[in-house]
Amino acid sequence: MARGFNTKTFVPVDGDSKIIELWFGDEEWAELELEGIDPDAIGEKRLAAAKVIVHLCLPRRAGYLVWRFEFEETQVQLERAARRRWWWGFGVTEAMAELQQARAKLLASERH
Repeated sequence: MARGFNTKTFVPVDGDSKIIELWFGDEEWAELELEGIDPDAIGEKRLAAAKVIVHLCLPRRAGYLVWRFEFEETQVQLERAARRRWWWGFGVTEAMAELQQARAKLLASERH
């Protein structure tokens, strides 16, 4: 059983942007993706209209559900989710830090 936080990055076959999965132990707890990139542009122009989208996943013990929102709403949505009894075994501060690192990695990977 894996412990702690880790990430996995992949490019879907039908997508224009990478997706970063965020894991805690052996379970995925979130994904980040970019919507609205310009695949024909280069550098910052590629991301001019892009939005980072967060998919917050429930632990397997709680059933399958994904909570989807824009990155700008992350702090509020994490605090809201943490009040539910299914919340993960880590705090909002740790979750926010992991999401911020993944966001920076995702944006950097698309500026090519």
